[in-house]
This record gives sequence, structure tokens and C-alpha cells, in this order.
Amino acid sequence: MTWYENIEHRAAQLQPELESLRMDFHRHPELGWEEYRTSRKIAGLLSGWGYEVISSKEVCGHETGVIGILRCGTSPGPVTALRFDIDALPVCEQEQPEHLPFRNGFQSQNPGVMHACGHDGHVAIGLGCAQLLSEIQTELNGTLKLIFQPSEEGARGALPITQRGWLDDVDYFLAGHIISHELARGEDANVIPGVSSSLATTKANAVFHGRSAHAAHPELGSDVIPAIADAVSAMHAVGGPGFIHTGTIHAGSGRNIIADYGKLELETRAQTTPQNEQLKTQMCLALQSAARKHGVACEIDILGSAPSLESTPQLTEFLRNLYYEKLTLVRPTSFASTEFPASEDAAHMMDRVKSHGGQASFLLFPARIASGLHNSDFDFPMELLSVGTAAFTSAVYAFMHQ
Repeated sequence: MTWYENIEHRAAQLQPELESLRMDFHRHPELGWEEYRTSRKIAGLLSGWGYEVISSKEVCGHETGVIGILRCGTSPGPVTALRFDIDALPVCEQEQPEHLPFRNGFQSQNPGVMHACGHDGHVAIGLGCAQLLSEIQTELNGTLKLIFQPSEEGARGALPITQRGWLDDVDYFLAGHIISHELARGEDANVIPGVSSSLATTKANAVFHGRSAHAAHPELGSDVIPAIADAVSAMHAVGGPGFIHTGTIHAGSGRNIIADYGKLELETRAQTTPQNEQLKTQMCLALQSAARKHGVACEIDILGSAPSLESTPQLTEFLRNLYYEKLTLVRPTSFASTEFPASEDAAHMMDRVKSHGGQASFLLFPARIASGLHNSDFDFPMELLSVGTAAFTSAVYAFMHQ
């Protein structure tokens, strides 16, 4: 049995354990920057498998997130990093018999919070890789970093990890996402080796401050609501490419009170990073212009961002050939990369790795998911857990076996 066959065999053997992990994380979803239980469990497992564990504020300045480091071999070798996102979404999970987590008793136990984007599966895959790579540590040379990133939703977690230097010595970087089978373009495949582009994005809050007064005397106050209305109308009138989206509006305290406070939760999305920067400028201009027009103040807070993903072409070709020639459980598409119709802040990590000559790729795992990402009945086939584990682990073996 070759080492690649052994990796696939062990990944398949781990399938029940991976399913158990996925169900546990699904039962206990946690929002970004609140992944305390998730981080503790990850850290405990990594420590038991012999990893040096970095946690708490050392990872990204917040209390959550985990990095496991495995130093392999006695001769120099490359530094390889794998990234897995760990946060959930503010979604109320569906409670219907056709929804597998509900039917099988592993639906969310945290009301109003759900793993509706597959991150519970990503964590299980990452832990499967951690276990397998610890088992074959003696066959590897170099350093392995497993990054379990908090707060991917909202594009907030990757940049502070990057800014702390965790990617500065990385030669090979991989991350990935479970996605709809439609991206496989009709092929019987369960992995797309790379992403050629994704939607760049900026996440922002805008807070308006005015002056309250009795509604019978509006001339004595400064009302934020007309300013907010004008700003939203102006932003939603901005033409493509891309768009500005208002996710939430909160303003005022009563029908007979001039509103002195209002808050918008906003985002921009565009096909390229430069297009998104232009949208960000237009968003800020619309907000400040509306505030000035109505005599109120506006504070804009940029909370998160992600440039467009761009995998290293030679790496995606390498992975496609590796999976096609060496593996059977992992079935690559005939094409090495595709566009990803969403945003992903792992792009910050990929850009840092590529900036110093490293290679990076973002893998997609297509499957017949129950519904689209971020929906209350989202679910994915469990067999993707062993597929993802085999795909990442075999790639690391190829990079670090010397």
C-alpha cells in the first residue's frame, strides 16, 4: 500500500469519528469571537496528538482561535499551513423532519445560532487532518501549522492572524469550503483544486448621532432618520460592478421622539479588489453626505474585509494531478480552478503567503447540499468529511515528504 493509499484508507476509517466531531460542533455553534467551547475542544485534541498549541490572544488578539504546530523530521523542510474556520451564524435552525440534524438529534442547542455554512464540517476535517498527520509525522520534514480561525463570518478573523506574522514563513497554504455541486459543472467530482477569483468585500457599521426633541417641535432636534433614509437610497442606487448592501437598520426610540441615534450594518461586494475599494469609497461618501445634509454626525467603523481569492495556478494544477493520479476517494474536477461566488477572508492569508514567494490555494468541496449557504435548513453529506481529510492530508504529505 502506498502512502497515499494509506492516507485515504485511514481517512475512511476515521469517518465515524469525524461524523461524531461534526455533530458535536453542530450542536454547540458559537458566533465569531465567541467560539470558547469550540476553541477549548480543538486545543485539547491537538495537545493530545502532540501539537504545540497556541491559543487565546496570541492567535489574533481575541480570546478564541487555535493554532497547532507540528515540527517534523530532522532535516529542513517547507512550512505548510492549513486553515479551517470555526464560527457559526445568527440563524435559527429549522426544526422539520426533513432536516437531517433535527431528525438525527444533533440540531443546534444554542437558540438563534447555527452552523449554516459548513464550518462545523471544516473543523471536523481539520481535526481529521491533525490526527492523520500526527500519525505520519516521521515521514515528513518541515513545519506544519494548522490554523483554526475564528470570526470568518463578517471577514474579521483572518487579517489579525496575518498581521501577527503567522503566515510570514509559510511556503504552502491551503484552505477550503463545502459548496454546492453546481460549481463542479456537471462532473462527478468532490474537489475543485483551486479558486481563480471570489467576491472582494468590506464590512462596516455606520452610526448616526443627532439631537432628540419632542416630535411636536422637530425644529428643536436633529433627526437621524431622514439622513439614514437618504444614505440608504443613495448607496442602493450605486451602479455596478458590485453592490452596497444594507443588512440592518436600527434607529429611534419612539413615535413621538426625534431620533438622535441610528445604526446601519453594511457591506460591499465586488468581483475584484479594486472595484470593491471604489465601492467602499462610494459608501463612505454617501453616508457622510447624507449626514451633512441633515445636520447630524456619522461615524463609520470598518469591521472586516476580504480581497478577491486567487489561487496559485501551478499549485492548483499540481493538486489536480496529485488527486487524479494518486487518490480514488478524492475525485478532482477536470478544471483546476473556478470562480467562487462568495467572499472569503482567507484571501488575506493567501496574499501574505504569495507576497514572499509561497504558493496558496483555496479548495472547494462540491456536493448536493440541502440548501444554499446561510439558510436555516443548510446541511451537507457526511462523506465530505473523509474526502476533505484525505485531500488536505495527501497534499501536505506531497509537500513535506522528502
